[in-house]
Amino acid sequence: MEIILDGLETSEWERGNRTGSGVSRVYDLVHRATGKPDLLLGTLVVEVSLESVEARVWDQFWVTFQTNLAKAYLAAIALLFVAHKLITRHLSAIAAHVATTRVDDTPLDLTLERTPRRSPDDLDEIVNAIKGFDRNARDLPL
Repeated sequence: MEIILDGLETSEWERGNRTGSGVSRVYDLVHRATGKPDLLLGTLVVEVSLESVEARVWDQFWVTFQTNLAKAYLAAIALLFVAHKLITRHLSAIAAHVATTRVDDTPLDLTLERTPRRSPDDLDEIVNAIKGFDRNARDLPL
């Protein structure tokens, strides 16, 4: 005696009917005996809910989104810190020097608080240009 799921193939499940948030498939249960006609015993209804799968996918999405957002914020903060350390604080010192220096005052020496460079970079060129401007402005007759 053999009970089989009539018409079950490996790809049958993929062709199941999508209902709401799941998949269902109906199979005939058939009894086959040698020399006797097939006897339909009943039907087997298989339903699989995809709600838990969808919930896990959304949970994973939100976890990934939040961790990537946190990484982006940390990277932005690190970049702002580095930009401030390397550039912004020096530009602020240059701007303060330019804002407070007058031609009739004694010259203020503009120096940046950083390690000397082997070759001048853009900030050094700005400082040198301002120093040259200060010298030229002081040499002009009032």
